[in-house]
Amino acid sequence: MWPIASITRARAGPCTRPVWGGAATLTVGVQPMLRYTSFGDLDAAQLAVVESIYHEAFPPHRRAPFARLAAAGDAVTVVGLDDDTPVSFAKLSRLTSIDWLFLKYHAVHQDHRDRGLGTELWRHIRDTADAEGAKGIVLEVADPDQDGVDTAERLERDRRIAFYLSRGAGRLAHGGYVAPFVDGSGSEPMWLLAAVDGGLGLVPDELVRTVYVEGYGLDESHPLVRSLDEDDG
Repeated sequence: MWPIASITRARAGPCTRPVWGGAATLTVGVQPMLRYTSFGDLDAAQLAVVESIYHEAFPPHRRAPFARLAAAGDAVTVVGLDDDTPVSFAKLSRLTSIDWLFLKYHAVHQDHRDRGLGTELWRHIRDTADAEGAKGIVLEVADPDQDGVDTAERLERDRRIAFYLSRGAGRLAHGGYVAPFVDGSGSEPMWLLAAVDGGLGLVPDELVRTVYVEGYGLDESHPLVRSLDEDDG
């Protein structure tokens, strides 16, 4: 098994989980609070609600145009409906060459948080990945130690990390990961987390390269992709 960096962050309380998959905190047999579907089953009004969740949850440099997001036929999408009104959604890209999924977006409507819907959506994402035959899920979280981050933002980033670590994900042992802005205007340091049952099955750099090339559509000549070869050298 390839290693995962063990994380102990006093600011966020107990958030150590250096293990793959097998999330003991995901309660089996719990009745879902929401009904789940995909983007393709939504009408225009429902898609507009999802778009509002998307814009509220993610900053502009992390957002692709929603029309492109909604039209991505090869993507895996999940939408949580409460009385036919979307209150949560997730969008995953297929990393076809390695049979993984890249969780690019995962959000709950701001008026419906603190109800356990994030945990329920994560559980449904894991189930969807299993149904798709995916070997694992990789996702990004903001680096809590990024320069210039204030205390409130750092605590919020720690909270998000603790959420995933306590639900079966682990940090990929790849230091210095940098995520490109979707609008191409720059990049920022992030942590890569992975949720997989069993061993990782590939070297971390291979997963990072696939995220860059297949998840973001970067060319092999892009500086971020080339940096992986420089690190190897």
